[in-house]
Amino acid sequence: MERKLRRNGKPPSCEPCRKAKIRCDHGSPTCAKCQRRNIRDKCSYHPAPMTRRYSPADKELIQSTSTTPSKPSSPSATNITDVQNDESFTNSNINGATQTQSGYLGSTSYAAVFEYDQSQFDPIPSTRSIGSPYLSHGTSKTHITPGTIRGGARILAYLSDLKFHEDLINSFYALSQTMIVPKPFMKAAFASIQNMHELALRDSTGTTFYRWSEAICRNSVQPFEVNEGTTVQEFIASFTGQNLRWEIMGMIFTLSGLVMTTFIDRNKLPIKGEPQGLDRKKFITQMEGAAEFCIHFSQSVGSVNDLLVWLLYEHFVLLSMFHGDSDYRTWRGSGELSSLLFAMGLHQDPKVEQNTPFFLTQLRKRSFGNAYSSDKGMATFLGRPPRISRRYCSCSLPLELSDEEILFEGPALHSVLQKLDENGWSTNETDYHRGSWCRVRLLANAIREDVLELCLGAPHQHEEDAVERVRQISQKSADTWQALPARMRYDPECWRNKSRSGNSCYISLIHYLDYLFTDFLLQRFLVKNTRATPEALLSVSKRLMSAMITLCMERDRIIEVKLDAASTIAAYGLTPAGTLAVELLRHARNLATIRLPISRSAVIQDISVFISTLGWAVRPRDGNYQVCVQARDMLRRILDEVLEGDGGGGGGFGGNGGIGERGGGNGNDVGGEEDGGFMGIGSGGGGEIRAKAPPPVSNLSMENAEEFLAWLESEEWNMEPYITI
Repeated sequence: MERKLRRNGKPPSCEPCRKAKIRCDHGSPTCAKCQRRNIRDKCSYHPAPMTRRYSPADKELIQSTSTTPSKPSSPSATNITDVQNDESFTNSNINGATQTQSGYLGSTSYAAVFEYDQSQFDPIPSTRSIGSPYLSHGTSKTHITPGTIRGGARILAYLSDLKFHEDLINSFYALSQTMIVPKPFMKAAFASIQNMHELALRDSTGTTFYRWSEAICRNSVQPFEVNEGTTVQEFIASFTGQNLRWEIMGMIFTLSGLVMTTFIDRNKLPIKGEPQGLDRKKFITQMEGAAEFCIHFSQSVGSVNDLLVWLLYEHFVLLSMFHGDSDYRTWRGSGELSSLLFAMGLHQDPKVEQNTPFFLTQLRKRSFGNAYSSDKGMATFLGRPPRISRRYCSCSLPLELSDEEILFEGPALHSVLQKLDENGWSTNETDYHRGSWCRVRLLANAIREDVLELCLGAPHQHEEDAVERVRQISQKSADTWQALPARMRYDPECWRNKSRSGNSCYISLIHYLDYLFTDFLLQRFLVKNTRATPEALLSVSKRLMSAMITLCMERDRIIEVKLDAASTIAAYGLTPAGTLAVELLRHARNLATIRLPISRSAVIQDISVFISTLGWAVRPRDGNYQVCVQARDMLRRILDEVLEGDGGGGGGFGGNGGIGERGGGNGNDVGGEEDGGFMGIGSGGGGEIRAKAPPPVSNLSMENAEEFLAWLESEEWNMEPYITI
């Protein structure tokens, strides 16, 4: 019988060769490899090798409504502590053979000695799939206990309003610029669970949730294979429908929690249909715990696959948004993501890319790019060495393709590839999407890694070496920025362009701020560690402040797309503002050793506007709220003294003739200061002051101002602004 060609135009491989990942000569009735290996009876050509065959027992798990040992609690009656204390969260409840493949193994590994030309020799069975990043490792021999199944049934009950979760996640795709999972994947996941979900809700005994959980558990211990002939639809089918896995369910829980975290303080969500009386904080906690169940199960059975990479990345973002970047849970989540990337071998470009379909190759490059960039953000704000070093990475930039274009096949894919230039950038001047920003972030954070090595690494023995290294990094940063397509570089006039959304303008501004902040870090390093004078530091601080003022002026456009600028202002604005303010104070007291390289009046105006901005942008629930309140008070007092020295005391913010006094006040101030105390804190204005408080401001001195600047520089700022989710 004539065999059909695969979609890539190549003949199919026989089953033994396909499973062994070796080249087949497609011989009939048996190929030469199977003849040489004396397995002629096993040489066959399956018409649809990627289609999973279910046993009657497997199908019964999905359709059966027989009684079960336990009924899951309703989502309203279950909190995350109950779930985490359940026996299903212990390793002892996932029994059996859990030893899995080693994952990616490099050239110095124990397996490297067995490398050879597979076209000439058959592979040694024990090393056939060692280090293959193309297999989803796991084991089908795992024994799943009732406790594990009950835990799964309990979190499935959280999806009582499935439409609400779907609408939440769909709204997030319009906003987030670092989502890795293409929208069609999540759409297929929701479509595939709709029928089972409705059946489970109608079953008052809880039996269907239990059976559904058991089926997902069985699916999730099964490895799924990917090869060069895997189509998009085949890939989707491998984790949806009858193949539904905990990794994709974890994505639903994680993204739902992430969206709710984003809008926790807003009166209305970006969608309709929010359940009456929904406790948003409790909802986020439930989604976080449910996602952790999915992650725990997958890790316990040794899963190493793309779905788990995507889940760990989005879960890391959720931890960062909900608990803050200084929380150890966030740091641990970053470590788990980095470990899986290396185990998958995603830090290296595949040696034989034809073993992976095009769309998955591009998604893997995006996965690495987003994880690498987030790693540099964490390292910068925590002052810790980055986990992912490009010294050991050779992953190239993903192509600038949209989510939809990545999934194209055949002539449609060939057509969009023809529209890219030699460097992988789109030639369409109106393209602004997740693929665009992933490339920009990767390029920028490669420079940031150099800065981190300079600031956190071993000190240079000679000052001239440090100065030369700063010059090299600064030049490299400038060259990289100029090499970007013109449409990707920030232009203040973009806000007047009717064809550009406020979202794309804001993201462009974020990358410009990051570029300037890299220069700021370099100049601050020179001032602190060499005999360099601060002219260059003050100049870049002024440029950062000017960009901050633009952000303030375009406030309406940001609100329109529901963006939150608080973390951006804290990350990129406070330290430059403090640098400029302290220099103004030095000049006011005739202690300065240099002439201001910038307009003094312009600096005063920018700092004044920035102080006002802290009023509308920073809210009590923001992680940096207390720090911003304290920093604003010091900025006010410094600016007050500077203006009083010029006879300008009557032009301050308050009604008492001074910026540092409350006076009549206005409705935009941070916190509630009506009750007195330090900016109203401690008297009911905004909660407890953080343990690491700024220097006292009651008697402003030059020493206090210098200490204030040191405090700003050492404070832990969230370096991952909102839009990077």
